[in-house]
Amino acid sequence: MLKKYLDKLKSYAQNWKPLAQALWMKLMHFYRHAEEQLKQYWAKPRFRLCSYLLLALIVGVNIGRLFAPAAVDMSAAKKVIDVEKNGIINIDLPGVTLAPETFEYIKTAEGVAPVYLSVPGRLAFNAERLKVISARAPGRVERIYAFDGAIVKTGQALADYFSPDYVSAQTEYILSSKMVAALQKNQVGSLYEDAQSTAEAAANHLRVLGASNEDIARLRNGGQATPTFPIRAPIDGVVIKRAVDPGAYLNTGDILATIYDC
Repeated sequence: MLKKYLDKLKSYAQNWKPLAQALWMKLMHFYRHAEEQLKQYWAKPRFRLCSYLLLALIVGVNIGRLFAPAAVDMSAAKKVIDVEKNGIINIDLPGVTLAPETFEYIKTAEGVAPVYLSVPGRLAFNAERLKVISARAPGRVERIYAFDGAIVKTGQALADYFSPDYVSAQTEYILSSKMVAALQKNQVGSLYEDAQSTAEAAANHLRVLGASNEDIARLRNGGQATPTFPIRAPIDGVVIKRAVDPGAYLNTGDILATIYDC
C-alpha cells in the first residue's frame, strides 16, 4: 500500500521536473538582466551619489532613534477643569505652585455660601394663572362682596351689578318664555318653533351678560326680573386686585377685579 503512494509521488516529481527547470532558467535570465542594468546605472556618477545619500539618510535616522531621549507625556501637564452636576468646579493645574500667602486652600464640598447679593427684581404672579373679570355691559357696581385677599370659589358672587341691558334681557326672556308656554298648549307648530328659537336667543343673551343657568331657570319658572345680578367668580382663587369701589360706573370691558388661581 505504501509502495503504491511512493510510486505516485515519484511520477509526479518526474512530471514537475521539466517545469521546475524552465522556471529556474527564467529566474536566472531575469537575474542576469537585472545585474547588467544595475552595472549600467552604477557606472553613472549621479546614481552613485544618490545611492550614497539615501544610505546615509537611512543610517542617520536609525542612529537618531537609538540615541533620542524618551518622549515626555504632556497629557498629565494639561489643565483640567471639571464641573460637577451640583455646580462645584474642580480646577487642576499640574506643575503650577500657588503661593500660600496669597491663596487659601479649602477642600471643595457642597454647602451654603455666606454671600448675600442685592439685585434688582420684581415679584409678579404667573400670568397663565390670572383671570380678569370685566363688565360685559355698561352699568353700575351696587355692592362688593369680595375685597383684596379674599378666597373665593367658582360661582361665588363677587359683586352686585346693575345694568339696564340686563333688565331688558330678563324682560325679553320672560315674555318669550310665556309665549312658548301659550303656543305649546294650543299646538301651533310653526309659531311654537319660532317662539322657542326666540326664547333660546334671549337665554343666550342673558348668558353673555353673565346670567347663570339657575338665573335663567328661575325666570322661566315664573320669576320676576331683578334690577341687579351677581357677578360670579369663574375660578377658585384669591382676589389679588379690586379695580373699582361700590357705586363705580363701568363700560363694557372695564375691569372689575383680578383673581389668581392658587
